[in-house]
Amino acid sequence: MGTVIKATGVSIDNSINSSITHAYNAAEECIANAGIDRNEIDIIINTGIFRDFNLFEPSVAILIQRKLGISSGYSDKKHTLSFDLMNGACGLLYAAQAIDTIFRNSDRRKALIISSDTHPSARKVAEFPYSHLGAAMILEWDDNGDKGFTDFQFRTSKTGISGVDSFLDTRAHGPKGRENLSVHVDDNYADMLIAFTVESILKYMDSTGLNETDMEAIKLLTTQPTEIFNEAVTEAVAGSVGIMDHPADDIYKKYGDAHSSSLNIAYHEANTRGMIKENDRILFSASSAGLTAGTVLYNN
Repeated sequence: MGTVIKATGVSIDNSINSSITHAYNAAEECIANAGIDRNEIDIIINTGIFRDFNLFEPSVAILIQRKLGISSGYSDKKHTLSFDLMNGACGLLYAAQAIDTIFRNSDRRKALIISSDTHPSARKVAEFPYSHLGAAMILEWDDNGDKGFTDFQFRTSKTGISGVDSFLDTRAHGPKGRENLSVHVDDNYADMLIAFTVESILKYMDSTGLNETDMEAIKLLTTQPTEIFNEAVTEAVAGSVGIMDHPADDIYKKYGDAHSSSLNIAYHEANTRGMIKENDRILFSASSAGLTAGTVLYNN
C-alpha cells in the first residue's frame, strides 16, 4: 500500500501569462484525466514560486481551490486542506512526501498538487529565466500491493552558495514593485547543480541498497534547468552504476526551464507517450537552488 499517481495535467499555452490561470487550467485537465469528482479531493498543495504581482497572501492554493469550486463555502460538509509549499524545482517531491505522511495518518485519500511560474508583471520579460506554464498531479492512497512512493530523501548543500537568488527590491522599483523581480544566477550554477544531483542520487542508492542490477531496470526522471542537465546527470550516474533509461530527456528543449513544474511535466510527457508501463520503477530526482536535491523511488 502507498501513495500513487492517479493522473497529471499541464498548461503550456504560451499566450497565458498568469500563474493562477496556468495552475487552474492544469488542475482542470488533471481532474478530467483522473475521472473523479473534484469534491473527492482532500488536500491541495501549491508548489509554484513566481506568481501574479508577487502575491503571497492569501495562499495561491486557496485561490485555486476557490476557482476550482472545491469546498469553497464555510457551510460545505466537505473540508479540503490547502496550502502553499515552496522549494523551487524540488517542490513536487516535498509536497508528495507531505501528502504521503497525511495519508498514512488520517482518512484523507486524494490530493492535488499544482504548480506554475510566470513573471509577476503578467507579461513576457526576456531576462526572466523561467517559462510561463503550469502542471498538476493527483495522488491517491492505494491499499493494495507495493505501489507508490518509497524512501524520500532530501539534501541541502553545506557550501553556503545558493546558486540562484531571486528578490524584490522595493527601494529600486517603488510603486511598481509588485510587477518587478530580480533573479541572479551564478555563472557556475548548472555545473554545481549537476554535480550535487549526481552525488545525491548515488548517496540515495547507497542508503537504500539499490545495486547496479536494480538501476539497469529503473527509469530516471529529473528536473531540467538547462538543455544539457538531464543528459549530463544520466551519463554520470550511468557511468557509476550502469545504464539507466531516461524517458523524458527533452523537456528543456520543448519548454525551457519549467522550474516548479519541470518534474511533473517530465512524468506527464513520458506517461502520455506510453514510455511508462505498469510495474515500472521510476527514480524521481529534483534539484534546485540551495543547493537542494530530492530523490524518491516510485513503483508504478
